[in-house]
Amino acid sequence: MIFMRPTALLLRLLIAWFVLAVVACVWEQFAVVWQIGGGLLLLALMVDACTLPRRGRITGERSLPGRFALGVGSAVTLTVTH
Repeated sequence: MIFMRPTALLLRLLIAWFVLAVVACVWEQFAVVWQIGGGLLLLALMVDACTLPRRGRITGERSLPGRFALGVGSAVTLTVTH
């Protein structure tokens, strides 16, 4: 299963589309612009979702000493690969 989180750009585009919807409610001539914008936004989201599996998976690995003493600091190495 693919889990996706919205990016800041996507959230801004959705807010702009919502504002355009409010404007289209007040002035009817903007309704067509709102519909075209929604279609373009949907197309961009579908292209982004289709390219998601090709981006690779982020994995993490930690290495630590054999034992930890309670209350004593120790070094832990974290390796993240993309």
